[in-house]
Amino acid sequence: MSETGWGHGGFFAAKSAGARPLRRGRLMGRMLAFCLSVLATAGFAMAAPIAGTVTNGTTNKPVSGAEVILLELESGMTPVAKTTTDAHGRFELGKAASHTELVQVNYRGVSYYQSVDPNAKSTDVVVYDTTTDPKALVVASHVIVLQPSGGNLQVEEQYMVENTIKPAATFYVPKGTFRFQIPAGAQLGDVSTWTGSRIPTLQKPIDAGNNVKAIDWAFRPGKNVVRVAYQVAYPSNQTVLHAQSPYPATHVFLAVPPGMQVSSDGFSPMGSEQGYTIYARQSVPPNTDLAVAVSGVATAAGAPAAQNSSGASSDSGVSTIPDRYRRLTWLIAGLFGVLMAIGAMMLWRKSPKSAAGDGQADKAADLVASAQRSAQNQLDEIKNRLLQLELKHAAGTLGDSEYARERQSVEKALRALLKA
Repeated sequence: MSETGWGHGGFFAAKSAGARPLRRGRLMGRMLAFCLSVLATAGFAMAAPIAGTVTNGTTNKPVSGAEVILLELESGMTPVAKTTTDAHGRFELGKAASHTELVQVNYRGVSYYQSVDPNAKSTDVVVYDTTTDPKALVVASHVIVLQPSGGNLQVEEQYMVENTIKPAATFYVPKGTFRFQIPAGAQLGDVSTWTGSRIPTLQKPIDAGNNVKAIDWAFRPGKNVVRVAYQVAYPSNQTVLHAQSPYPATHVFLAVPPGMQVSSDGFSPMGSEQGYTIYARQSVPPNTDLAVAVSGVATAAGAPAAQNSSGASSDSGVSTIPDRYRRLTWLIAGLFGVLMAIGAMMLWRKSPKSAAGDGQADKAADLVASAQRSAQNQLDEIKNRLLQLELKHAAGTLGDSEYARERQSVEKALRALLKA
């Protein structure tokens, strides 16, 4: 009897009991060899070195001679490899992606970062020329969140800054790119910034005098956020907060938890968002003294933990969170302010106008209320999608390419809602 395996019909011809062990052994051997070859190929593909291209987003040309550094986040952004781009803007770091890593490119005094996706074929980085033109800096919205904590009032101000200058360029003024002011006697906590969906980065404020601080942060093209946390004395559960910004703002929003009362010229109630009552003021000139009379104690459950002067939560358990998860805490805190700003904008756009007079006022109010509920439901769905997306990306369970596709889908839905 033929002992051939797969060839010449031997597999089907071998029917005796004695032939089966031999046939199975040969089959297992060939399958094992095939699996080993597949694993070897996959291992070789995964071991491919990190490579990509650096492009100037202002000129749309490749950048030659740029310094490229690979940072390992697991060990505190430790540099583990370094190279420079060639004449075509290409680079290869000679190291495969193993942990959570970032590629850093230093260009014209600004550091640009791109997370490494092991599943991506290349890690491309876009850099920009720099500009000092103040027109590049537009504060689209300024959100002020109030939260009492014992004898203090915790205040968080978030500036939603858009850089839409053409051609695209990074706005950067060394030692003073962005300025902000805190009330006299306030105790400054953390100051953080981020661009787009990036995890917030802590900043070291520079004292500019007269309660004005500055940060050395480069504002990339697109959307940027500056978050400032501080606390003021809140004796007998009442005070007058004097908030002020050196920049004009398209909208300024106050977010106050239930149980507290506020009074301030120019602000109008807009509804609720993220469990807070929202007040809005439109087209606020620079250096306007936003005097807000605050009183009362918050009664809402589930409000974000107040930050102390060092930025740590008043809950002692937060201080023991590992660095990896503390980054997620920062992301959630940042998203809270961003989503609140989006919700406040929606409330503003859907608010009833004074033109509905005569016998049509009630009907107009009902229509507006219905539109608000519909918009709020859609916004809640978008916010949940955005939060889950950001958490997965920050935790490293969602690659950059898939994240980019999902993010684009969410932003498309949000744009459609804002246009409605």
